[in-house]
Amino acid sequence: MPDTPRSRLAAAGWAIPEPYVVRSQYVPTRLHGDVLYCAGLTSPRLGRVGDEVDVEYARAAARQCALLQLAAIEQALGPLDQVASVLRLTGYVYAQPGFAQSPQVLDAASEVFVTAFGAAGRHVRSAVAVAGLPGGASVELEVIVTVAGAGS
Repeated sequence: MPDTPRSRLAAAGWAIPEPYVVRSQYVPTRLHGDVLYCAGLTSPRLGRVGDEVDVEYARAAARQCALLQLAAIEQALGPLDQVASVLRLTGYVYAQPGFAQSPQVLDAASEVFVTAFGAAGRHVRSAVAVAGLPGGASVELEVIVTVAGAGS
């Protein structure tokens, strides 16, 4: 099997799902020059972290968000080997007041990108606990990547 982002994810036991279908007045991705901006995507895992669900459940939700983002990136660009680098992740964790483990939750999403892209998957990140997310989702993730060979 060739060494690709998809094969590295498969070796870790992760699969890229079908892309999320947008049902509103926005687009899932926007390419500007060599930068691809990805809209926030929520996990189908629901519940407030810290009281309704635990950190491990939320980590699985963050991992799902990362895989959904890869599906959106692939839909926009084609093969994931067109990603030159992952610049930024912004993650939101629906959590009880005072929850301080958002970074540990979002580490699971970061692991997906590093697994897929190696050193090019290392990124800057914000991990923010919030009072609510759409539909009661446990995690939402936004991603910004650079694209190899893209022009303005």
